[in-house]
Formats: sequence, C-alpha cells, structure tokens
Amino acid sequence: MTYASELLEHAKNNLAWDKIRLGKFTASRLGDLMTSPRSKASKDAGELSQTAMTYVISRVMECATGQPADEISSKYTDWGNEWEETALLKLAEAIECPTHKINLRPGFRMFNDYSGASPDAFMEFEGSTIGVAIKCPYNSLNHYYHSTIRNAEDLKAVNPQYYWQVQFNMLVFKMQRWIFASFDPRQPENRILFWWVIEANPEDMQLACQAIERAEEKKQDLLNNWLHI
Repeated sequence: MTYASELLEHAKNNLAWDKIRLGKFTASRLGDLMTSPRSKASKDAGELSQTAMTYVISRVMECATGQPADEISSKYTDWGNEWEETALLKLAEAIECPTHKINLRPGFRMFNDYSGASPDAFMEFEGSTIGVAIKCPYNSLNHYYHSTIRNAEDLKAVNPQYYWQVQFNMLVFKMQRWIFASFDPRQPENRILFWWVIEANPEDMQLACQAIERAEEKKQDLLNNWLHI
C-alpha cells in the first residue's frame, strides 16, 4: 500500500468512526455525566449538573445537524495525537507485548443504542488481552500527578474523567482489567512512561449505566422539543 493510499484509508476510517459516534455518549466524556449539581435542591430533584447538561446538549446538536460537535483542535490535542502511537509502542515494549499482538485504535463499539467506547489499543499482557488508555499530557504537571497513581482509587482521585473512561471501556468490552498509562517524551528516560493495571469496579459501572440512561432520557426530551417547535 502506498503512502497516499494509507492516508486515504485512514481518512475513510475516521469518517466511518465519526458517523458511528454521532449523537452517542462515549467513554471519554462519561465523566461529564458523573458530575453532581452544585445545589442540594438540584441533587434531591435528580437534575443533571451543568457540565452534564452541556454534554447532553452537544449530543442533541449532533443529532440535529448530523455533524460532530467535539472536533476541537488545540496544542494539547495535537500534542497527544502526535505522540500517541509512539507512546503505545513504548508501553508494548514495557509490558513485553509481542508486536503482532498489538491492536492499535480498534474502533468504536456500541454498548447500547446511545453509548459506546473506543479504546486506544488492545495488547497481550500476562497471557491474555488487555485494553489500554494512554495519555500524552502537554502539561508535564499532569504527567507528574499521573505518576502518583497506583490503583483504581488513585486514578479516581487524581482524574475522575479518566477513571470513568477506563471503567466504561471495561464494561463495554467485558473486561476486568485495563491499563492506564502516561507518556511524556521530554522527561528523563526513567520518567517517560508510567503505567498501572486498573481493576473493574462493578458498583461504579452500574452507576455509569444509570447516568447514561438519565442522560439519554434528557437528550430525547430536548431533541424532540428542538425538532418540533
């Protein structure tokens, strides 16, 4: 395959991926739905937080326009995209995963009609397949904080958004373990890569399902009102 044909195939895959995700709640944004309203009255009434509402409305707009709402390029996302594949290959080396057992960007899998997840990779680890969430933070301070993580509870405390992303990925792909890794090529060699195995939390997975169901109900109400004014 020529370089030009590879670029064309990659573009086609991206378009198909965007189409499948359109209007869906995804693992990378699940943390938005897990936030709580600021006031006790709103909590008691079962209302969504402002952060969650903003995310729900963005899904409504995707359904209404047929266009993705999350395509925001910045130096942070560009940095992450630039280094992600290098980081994944470095991780594969660290966990002694054979090259032919690396499955980069396996695509989007639906959990139900309105949500799904797209892992960064699958790799072989300790004789079985494990999913991977790898971060390449532009801000080295975040890499430092990631280095303090040792388990799921640490990840939840350091970065709840990443915690919920990992938990939902495990739920969607029916796995009990997932690797969370942080990569910063600017660091000294022994500080470039940190990685940990995160265990599934069934109770939090159930909470995630409930949050997605509430968000979908709100999305449908808003979408019906928007389209039938």
